Amino acid sequence: MQIETAFRNPKERQPEALSRNEYTEVDVPKDENEDSEPVTPCEASKTAIVVYGEGAGTTRTVCTDPDCPVHHPRRVVPIDPDAEARQKQHEKEQARRKRLMKQRAETLDHILDSAPATFAAPQLRVLIRALIHIDSYHFADDVAAHFVRDDENNHQTGEEVLLSVVDGLEDDKLSCFALRLALTGHADIPRENEIDHLAEAEAVFAPPQPKKAKAKKAAPKKAAKKRDSARWDTQAREW
Repeated sequence: MQIETAFRNPKERQPEALSRNEYTEVDVPKDENEDSEPVTPCEASKTAIVVYGEGAGTTRTVCTDPDCPVHHPRRVVPIDPDAEARQKQHEKEQARRKRLMKQRAETLDHILDSAPATFAAPQLRVLIRALIHIDSYHFADDVAAHFVRDDENNHQTGEEVLLSVVDGLEDDKLSCFALRLALTGHADIPRENEIDHLAEAEAVFAPPQPKKAKAKKAAPKKAAKKRDSARWDTQAREW
């Protein structure tokens, strides 16, 4: 068998010689390591003579099988028996968070719709608590996004948008605007041990109304009257 240890134009190669990428050289212990265990040969291992490149004229042991289990072992990816269960749990959690985010967005809208023209003391206290924990870096942009929406031609900063909005509001709408400023940043799901300012606001601005008990239907009086009339007719005939 003939091999080449250097790359060259295919037209210049010898017809029966294997190019560098058509074989794998099998390591052989050097003289000073004669006591070491020899490399396990494979079924495709053969002795070849170098006809071109480094070591021309010498012989080498090579493997010519690209699928050799000894010199080209395929990578075995371990199977995680819990991967599918974890993926399902992850998808379940994502679906739960999506539903919760939708509920919280609806809660915020309900609070804003229920905003009074003036705040009572408990309501003002909740508003101030929410403002204390507001994200001062992003809250203006988050609130302004509600008013700008998809207007790509608007190049105002978040603060400029909000100032423009508040200057054009009627007096009875200012309380709703103040609530939007304070609560928009708290519409996300709070982390563990964080205060749920949206729930606090719902309790004082839009508390859930108790369900009204359904009144029992009264028995129809007409049917009773007909039965009494029939009874008196029967008795009259007997007399």
